Amino acid sequence: MSDDESEQPILNIGTYTGPRNELGERHGRGRCVFPNKDVYVGDYENGLRNGSGTYRWAYLGVKYKGEYKNGARNGYGTMNYTNGTVYEGNWVDSKREGNGKITYPNLDYYSGEFHNGLPHGKGEYYYKSCDVKVRGQFEYGRIVFGEMILRDGSKYEGEFRLNQPFGKGAWIVNGWRQDGSYIEINPPPKEVDDEGIEEEAEEREEAEEEQIEDPEKSVEEEAGEEAGEEKREDVATDRNLQNLLPPKRKRKTIKMVLPKMEPLRTLKLKWVPRGLPVPINA
Repeated sequence: MSDDESEQPILNIGTYTGPRNELGERHGRGRCVFPNKDVYVGDYENGLRNGSGTYRWAYLGVKYKGEYKNGARNGYGTMNYTNGTVYEGNWVDSKREGNGKITYPNLDYYSGEFHNGLPHGKGEYYYKSCDVKVRGQFEYGRIVFGEMILRDGSKYEGEFRLNQPFGKGAWIVNGWRQDGSYIEINPPPKEVDDEGIEEEAEEREEAEEEQIEDPEKSVEEEAGEEAGEEKREDVATDRNLQNLLPPKRKRKTIKMVLPKMEPLRTLKLKWVPRGLPVPINA
């Protein structure tokens, strides 16, 4: 699935057919063919895509059909991707946000909460090939706590790691509960975070440079050279001119800082029971 879901900018470009308002802006139900052959058919309001519409990406073969607000995908809509993946649900600022369902070509699906385009919050993932359901709490596209229900009705409840049972949990089979934990067998050695070490070194160097006084700069400041005064006056004039300009329009975006994710891999696990199995109804 491609992440390139950006639409052509909301500018007066392309071949437009439809009504306009008194200012000449696109307003009402119209159709626009962009220079890259993308096509939008839907509602406009004061030059922006607002209401319901359909956008087709020419070179990707992707189609979105749903609601727009302020020129972006906002509200309920359906996205059909090139590889056959389909997302149906809510959008905010052209990203999957809120409740939705995404179905993959192999008929796996995730249904639940999304944030910034990723499964995040309460949800359920279904593996079609093995008829297994995993439901619970997802973070950044991965389940971290919940339950896994197998085809025969057996169930695991507890912690997950890399979308696999890991840590403390319990198995419930035929009315019996066995507590325990999954541990990793022969885990790979931890990699040294070279980037983190380099960043810390750079921060230390910057701090040391700030502590060192610049003698030449101090002399210039004390002398109050005319060239320096003129530069300060020019800067003040530029700032005054900038204050006279109208404020720039900014689109609100949802910011989400992703943590450093552990690469997905198959864990070699061992189940370590704790105590004896107990009947659930005991």
